[in-house]
Amino acid sequence: REIAHLLAATERAPAEAGQGGEARPGTLADGRVVVAPSRLGAAAGLGLFAGVDIRRGEPITTYDGPVLYREQLPRGHDVSYVLRVPDSGGALIDGKPVADAIRSNAANPASDGFHYPLPGSEWWERGAGAMCNDPRAPPLYNARVAFRRPRGSRSAAELATRSAVLLATRDIASGEEVYFNYRSEKPFEHLRREKQLQELKRRHKEERFDAIRPVWMPNAAAS
Repeated sequence: REIAHLLAATERAPAEAGQGGEARPGTLADGRVVVAPSRLGAAAGLGLFAGVDIRRGEPITTYDGPVLYREQLPRGHDVSYVLRVPDSGGALIDGKPVADAIRSNAANPASDGFHYPLPGSEWWERGAGAMCNDPRAPPLYNARVAFRRPRGSRSAAELATRSAVLLATRDIASGEEVYFNYRSEKPFEHLRREKQLQELKRRHKEERFDAIRPVWMPNAAAS
């Protein structure tokens, strides 16, 4: 569904500056980013949109979620939101909780057409980068993932897992959907695509079988 009133989001206040004068990554609480049905179509589900004008090089939002390792993933876990942290010994960021927090809100979509977590959820104040889609069309990409170590002492920063933040690769207008290239950052993306392909083949096979299924008809001569 097209969200026409996304353009009205330009009236929102610009992002506050963080340490060093840099713009802070946005959250659903401050309206710098919003979640709505993706313009890629129903198959893409929800998508991430800019709630304000974002300049090239500015942070859009963080890719938040629990940090875990492959062996910690539950069997059958939806890995489409899992982001690989490079040079981290195999650390992964599982962005599924933000998607779950939004989908569990039965009041969605809100009166403004956007989708939000339940009132009081921690995901209002945390990054919503996991809601960003990959259109698999280079001209549409307007963001990339960067990994940063936390501020503090050098020894502590080297031990800590780097955080992920979405950065604008060009100016992004308010109301524009945010896209980035998953590439190797999504280590299980090929598995998800293979599963989708297998499901499509299964459905196609069932449809073909239904098309040629013999139907018993009474013998008119015998009657």
